[in-house]
Amino acid sequence: MAAFSAPMVCQAQDPATAAKQVQALVGQGKVADAIKRALLEGAEPIIYFHGGNERNPFPSPGKKELYRHFVDMGASAVVAMHTHCPQGYEIYKNCPIVYSMGNFYFPHGTSGSSSLLPTWYYGYLAELDFREDGTALRVIPYTFAEE
Repeated sequence: MAAFSAPMVCQAQDPATAAKQVQALVGQGKVADAIKRALLEGAEPIIYFHGGNERNPFPSPGKKELYRHFVDMGASAVVAMHTHCPQGYEIYKNCPIVYSMGNFYFPHGTSGSSSLLPTWYYGYLAELDFREDGTALRVIPYTFAEE
């Protein structure tokens, strides 16, 4: 199980970084409270997360640890987006973690722009099916044209 502790989070040397780390810890506490509340109400908690390194097709180790931590706290699934490219998914303890689905439709830039990766124009939808033995994931790939 991933563990997050205040001493580890607050080791930043500069005040701006320390403030961001404390804010992230407070945010994790709010997520934990929401998961607990949903479970008490008999709901299937799904974490929909906006974050990650843009245009990087691989999730960072920190995001992998964080999203797994949400599952460890009781989330039925974690679905993330922000990176503008698909980052893959995994099944962790019978719960899907979608690291980033990519752009659904985001025509940006000009044709042939070297600043856009080919992954800008495709991604996948995540269909979740809640079952007694865990949450099933169906991945539905798509592409779109710039026009």
